[in-house]
Amino acid sequence: MKKSVAQTVTMGEIAHDARPSRFLLGAVIIMGLLIVIGTAILLWVIVHRALHHNDVAAPQTKAAYHNVLATPSVLSLVPRPGEKVQSITARSDGSLALDLRTVEGGERILIWAPEKAQIIAELELSKSVSQ
Repeated sequence: MKKSVAQTVTMGEIAHDARPSRFLLGAVIIMGLLIVIGTAILLWVIVHRALHHNDVAAPQTKAAYHNVLATPSVLSLVPRPGEKVQSITARSDGSLALDLRTVEGGERILIWAPEKAQIIAELELSKSVSQ
């Protein structure tokens, strides 16, 4: 009776061929260690931030909040005769644009920086004269 190819291979040869190489085994062990170490570091950072969240962010936030409230800025504007505030517009840089108009139709625009408590620019528009 003829033996097939599968029957001619002994059990010792199967075990020897099926065993992974040492390089792959070392790579798997190293990757496993990296996963365990990375997970431990991640958990430590989460716990540390949860327990000490006031120590990290609070000084900067409290200082900025305190500076804003400590010195309220007041605009002392003496309007010209017949001049009234038409509108106030907040600008993207934090300043305010004040639109002042006179009864005669003249217009003046002031740019006020609240953090400096001063007027940084003034644009005066006069009424156009029609003929």
